[in-house]
This record gives sequence, C-alpha cells and structure tokens, in this order.
Amino acid sequence: MTALLITSTTLGDLRGSVEDDLCVFRGVPYAAAPVGAKRRRSAQPHPGWDGLREATAYGPSAPQPWRPGGMPPIGSRGEPPFDEDCLTLNIWTPGIDNQRRPVLDEFPI
Repeated sequence: MTALLITSTTLGDLRGSVEDDLCVFRGVPYAAAPVGAKRRRSAQPHPGWDGLREATAYGPSAPQPWRPGGMPPIGSRGEPPFDEDCLTLNIWTPGIDNQRRPVLDEFPI
C-alpha cells in the first residue's frame, strides 16, 4: 500500500506518496509552460498554483512522433500523454522535514 503525504513549496502545496520509505513527488513543474511567446526561449519561472496539486503521476512527455508497436520514442517515458507543458521533475527524498537531505530528481524524457 502506498501512503500519501502533503508538503508545502514556494509554488504551492503538493500531494506526493511514500514508496519504499522514500517521499516521492512526480510531475512537479519547474518552469512555466513553453507555449506561445515562451516557445524557444529560456525557461520562465512557474507561476505556482492554488490549492493542492497532485504529484503522484509522471508529467506529460514532450511532443514527439509516436505510434503503438512502432519505433520506441527517445527516453523511457517518451509515450503518451504528450503536451508542450512538459517541464516537470520527478523527485525522491528520504524525508520532507527541515533537515538537509539528498534529493534525486529525474527529468522525464
């Protein structure tokens, strides 16, 4: 069974999970969506969110050609859903208290 946990960040509150004694937050945005005038520009700060943001599932993959049963896309998570709003991190940490702890993040490719 996977336990759920909540933490606060400078952008808003996140609901993650506890898996194998680690706190896990998936699909956490680290920059604003690179759409419209922000396309092909340096990443801009994420504006944050109101309320509680679910962080228990991987964020979308960057748009790329894909077809079931065809050539696999680049990276291990390069499959649907695809979305231009794909600037997210997946984070694993031993705890979410105020202690200095190691953090592992993974860019979904």
